[in-house]
Amino acid sequence: AARRGLHHDAAIGIVTTAAFALGIAVLAIVPTRLNLEAVLFGNILGVDARDLTVTAVVAVAATATLFVGYKRLVFTVFDPEVAAVHGVPVRHIELGLNLVTAAVVVASVRVLGALLIAAAVVLPAAGARLVTRSFAALVGLAIALGTTASVLGLYASFHLDVPSGPAIVLVGTLGFLIAYVVSGTAARRARRSGAREREVGRLSERGPVDATRTQVRA
Repeated sequence: AARRGLHHDAAIGIVTTAAFALGIAVLAIVPTRLNLEAVLFGNILGVDARDLTVTAVVAVAATATLFVGYKRLVFTVFDPEVAAVHGVPVRHIELGLNLVTAAVVVASVRVLGALLIAAAVVLPAAGARLVTRSFAALVGLAIALGTTASVLGLYASFHLDVPSGPAIVLVGTLGFLIAYVVSGTAARRARRSGAREREVGRLSERGPVDATRTQVRA
């Protein structure tokens, strides 16, 4: 896609929607006992021991991949062109990241559902990005937010008798909104503090007499 001038986001959107439409068409044509609502919105009751094993294996593989290729991954994500100049195999890193993401999606689709898996993947990282600028802290905070949203979402799903996928995504959305409000408040306070410091600096440069006159006028 990159060679043809197609952006990665557009390619992902095209492939995802086409695959989703194909899956719905196949389910409509081929007789099956599969519950379409569970496929779309997830069903925690449909998870068995095999699904748990697959999820654990994918989690370990994703963590190992992140740990082994951390520096190259950070370099590739922030500046792929400079990373390529320094000999980093950018295409291989991007391919590996896409494969790990695909494995995580497949392992989680039984609980979250096909419609909501994208939101569950994006929300923790987006919320963490609002709070911190460090990549290492972002990864840790995103994991914490995702885990918290999953636990609280499953708890709400059980007690409110709603599908697990929507419950997890709603809790994750609430966490994102909290992070958005907190980061916005902190940014406004930082701007006000910086404005005060700049004003004090200008007054100190004018001298004590001019500073006193300015304060009296104010």
